[in-house]
Amino acid sequence: MTDLTRRVMVGSIGVAAAAVLAGCSDTVDKATGGPKFEEGDEQEIMLSASFFGEDWSEDPEEESNDGNSSDDGYEWGFDEDEVPSEGATFSSSDDSEMVVCSVTILEDADKAEEEAKNFAEANIVGGEEPDIGDYAIRGELQNTGVICFSLSNALVLTMGMTIQGFNATPNHNNSLEAAEEIESRLKDL
Repeated sequence: MTDLTRRVMVGSIGVAAAAVLAGCSDTVDKATGGPKFEEGDEQEIMLSASFFGEDWSEDPEEESNDGNSSDDGYEWGFDEDEVPSEGATFSSSDDSEMVVCSVTILEDADKAEEEAKNFAEANIVGGEEPDIGDYAIRGELQNTGVICFSLSNALVLTMGMTIQGFNATPNHNNSLEAAEEIESRLKDL
């Protein structure tokens, strides 16, 4: 085999590999080992109250200064103050529905998937895997419909609840609608 033939073959393999990766954009991150999303993306894709309807509003943020534990006592495998993260709570004007959304950008896809799996294992009851993100689990947590998923190095958590009197019931539709919209916005970046 001549040197020219060898170079042509190696070049062809490189072009074919690039074409395959370009056609499989959801696996580019895993193939290249680098993160797809970076700091600031979480703010750019976060939903606003108007996404849910004209009569919805965003509730003021409540600051939590307890390191890596969330309000329900769950401890993430990362320090929430050290990673780019954006969260919001939305409610309907009559306070009969609430949705909580959180997007966190982690160092890589493996870490995001690991965190989603760990959260699901520790918290979600009746889990099933919806067709969203790279890894996703959908179920219930304390009368709330929950979806936790990873897409590349982004970790997303959405929660929906309907409130009637003193009773709260999971609202899987709002949780899924929010998760699908966030996934779409992430894919558009």
